[in-house]
Amino acid sequence: MSTPIAVLLVEDSPTDAKLVQAELRRTGRTVIAERVDDRASLEAALARQPWDVVISDWSMPNFSGGEALALLRASGSDAPFLIVSGTVGEEAAVAAMRHGASDYVVKDKLSRLAPAVERALRESQERIALRAAEERLRTQDARYRALLERSTDIIALTDGQHRIVYVNPAVTVNLGFVPDELLGRNALDLVRTADRPRMEDMLAQLETRDRGTLVAEFRALHKDGRERWLEATATNLLADPAVGGVVWNLRDITDRRAALDLLQASEQRYRRIIETTSEGVWVIDPGGRTVFVNARMASMLGYEPSEVVNRPVFEFLDAMKAREVVAMFRERRAGISGVGETMLRTKNGSVRHVIVESTAIFDDAGNYEGVLGMVRDVTESRAAAQALVASEARFARLSQSGLIGVATTDLAGTIHDMNETYASMLGYTREELLSGHYLWTEMTPPEWRARDREVIASLAVSGVSLPWEKELVRKDGTRLPVLVGVAMLDPKTCIVFLADLSAQKRAEAALRQSEAQLRQAQKMEAMGRLAGGVAHDFNNVLSVILSYSEMLAETAAPEAREDLDEIRKAAMRATELTRQLLVFSRQQVVAPAVVDPATVLANMDRMLRRLVGEDVDLRCVARQDAVRIRIDAGQLEQVVMNLVINARDAMPRGGKITVELSQVELDQEFSNLHLGVTAGPYVMLAVSDTGCGMDKATLTRIFEPFFTTKETGKGTGLGLSTVFGIVQNSGGTVWVYSEPGLGSTFKMYLPLVSGELDRLVVRPAPAQLSGTETILLVEDEEQVRAVAADILVRGGYRVLVATDPAHAIELARSHPQHIDLLVSDVVMPVMSGPELARAIVAVRPTIKILHISGYTDDSIVRHGMVANDVPFLQKPLTPDALKRKVREVLDLP
Repeated sequence: MSTPIAVLLVEDSPTDAKLVQAELRRTGRTVIAERVDDRASLEAALARQPWDVVISDWSMPNFSGGEALALLRASGSDAPFLIVSGTVGEEAAVAAMRHGASDYVVKDKLSRLAPAVERALRESQERIALRAAEERLRTQDARYRALLERSTDIIALTDGQHRIVYVNPAVTVNLGFVPDELLGRNALDLVRTADRPRMEDMLAQLETRDRGTLVAEFRALHKDGRERWLEATATNLLADPAVGGVVWNLRDITDRRAALDLLQASEQRYRRIIETTSEGVWVIDPGGRTVFVNARMASMLGYEPSEVVNRPVFEFLDAMKAREVVAMFRERRAGISGVGETMLRTKNGSVRHVIVESTAIFDDAGNYEGVLGMVRDVTESRAAAQALVASEARFARLSQSGLIGVATTDLAGTIHDMNETYASMLGYTREELLSGHYLWTEMTPPEWRARDREVIASLAVSGVSLPWEKELVRKDGTRLPVLVGVAMLDPKTCIVFLADLSAQKRAEAALRQSEAQLRQAQKMEAMGRLAGGVAHDFNNVLSVILSYSEMLAETAAPEAREDLDEIRKAAMRATELTRQLLVFSRQQVVAPAVVDPATVLANMDRMLRRLVGEDVDLRCVARQDAVRIRIDAGQLEQVVMNLVINARDAMPRGGKITVELSQVELDQEFSNLHLGVTAGPYVMLAVSDTGCGMDKATLTRIFEPFFTTKETGKGTGLGLSTVFGIVQNSGGTVWVYSEPGLGSTFKMYLPLVSGELDRLVVRPAPAQLSGTETILLVEDEEQVRAVAADILVRGGYRVLVATDPAHAIELARSHPQHIDLLVSDVVMPVMSGPELARAIVAVRPTIKILHISGYTDDSIVRHGMVANDVPFLQKPLTPDALKRKVREVLDLP
């Protein structure tokens, strides 16, 4: 729609004023007009608001066009002034135009008025824009000059012979020269002789790079003969006609260089101190990784310093001290320094007791950079202290604590005394242990007894043994993991300390399980991306094979049609493989809906029984509770069928398959043990069999695409990977429980949802597959683009072909006729299909959209659901599928 204009009419005749307005409206513009007929009303109108154009009669009883023009210009308005009169002479009109009138029109030729007004408005806008540009140029020039003249850095311009053409006043402060003293001089004359060859090489390199920039540091000569370090940034603008030289930005870095030299000397001095100190120095980054250790610290650990740097500190900690060190890190991050004792494991496996004085490291901005630890080895003094644990009072307090089991024994293993914790740990009463029938050595499993003998030998030499982990057999036959500490009280008696490690071992096992699950999830994600990419490229190839084979079959001889049909059948089998790969990689377009899984299973019952055969007992167990899940119903059927087939194949001689459906509540404990699962209500679908089962090595790979334990030619290896992709794509998770010879159970957990069941909406098939509309086709793959265009042209459509999004936008803007449909690939370089669609809709709002792709991205598929109901056609393309989808989209209201 045209822009409205505000028109001020200086006219004593209302009738003539209406004629002028009517003529202006014929242009299609909205005209906002006001009529005045004397000086006072004109002055008031000009003061009240701005006007786009003033149209005036020349001769009026009480006023004239010349006076109106003078008043308009006196008001400061630059609005165009046009004369419309039946009496003005040519000389008078020319004189008025010299004084600022834009044009004149004779009243009996009003058809010239609208073009004259449009031309006057354009000229007015051009004048306004020109004045604004001139003002911006003046302001910009003043700013740049202020920046140059007030900069503390030296800014200079040299010509192609390195002569100084311009230099700002900062040269006086930095080098002592007045700018005029340097104009015309060779800039290299100011460079210290030793640095001049390097600067000449730099300039030679720079002159080969139009608009290139190089940075260098050099020593310049001050006017008084001193040397100053300068950092130079030079930009080659010799080819720029507005500059025609090399632009230099020179900053004095003399003080910075001096400070750097001092810093390096200081660092070397402190490094010598650190390397000769008797204490170990350990610097750790915020992530717990070693940044630096001195030679003493590395020697304490039995390594070279280079072997310790970049390794996590926890690799050198005894397991029982790891939690304490984690707490220490939290305190240091909060800025709390402290002293603590811990144990370090050396390269040869021995343990060293150390005292660590640690403090946090912060940078100048207050950002936490890690921990500095000063480490003192107290292994020998601690061993001596442990040898003095014979104090009865201390023994009593330790015995009553209830945290550690304490006992006294002889070297043969006979127990002399113990606290209640010791007896409770082993499941005996005090009387049973004191009877002499239960020896310490007999409670030790065979695989641990060699370690016990080593401890007894070390006790005879040093009187104390470092703590070690082992297992003890309880009265009920179960094993108890413990940390044991032993010290001699006298030549015949030793004291034994037991710490229960059961909770720690469970935590370590849970951690190992979580790490294994994370590695498996990352592996499956990577394989999914690879599978999706392969399927995408393969779908493009299949589009060409399928389309050309079908089109050739239409005109081929009967004997050739059979060969073409075989080609098509092979391509369709390949299409099924790519579809399964897309399901596994979660890149297939699906139509999820709220469904009742019990109904889906009931509808499949007869088919499944025929599928498994008479030698398999198939049982479906579903609770009566009504449950709802959100999933593509067809994919749910595929999950059940794939798992039942897999179970049948695991029982070549028959057996039992159980399909169970129930509602479950997954608690936090389950969530902690299963990566990616959140606690809450789920629907569990389980398929169990009594077949051969699987070992652990097989279990780790069963969901990988193309992995199969079946004989060659018996399976594609995509069945379980398809199950994995569907369940993951539906927001659920799948877990497998199996042992060799004991069958397998696959459990799928899908989130429970509420709401009514979704009804399937089926659109009627198009009555015909041809048309005459204009279609804009965008596809970056040359062969796919060619075959798609051929299919559409054969269908009667007019096809505009674009090789990329930029080409498509250009066609959308330049094509003179209506474009009915955009058919675009989803994934293209620079711009995706949805982004292209938005750009073209902005140009052609009525155009319809159809996306095609070998796989999809989040702008079309968001968690498996088609976003914004945009029509989508999955590759590979076939002539029938493409023409049918195009016709369906074109027929949409």
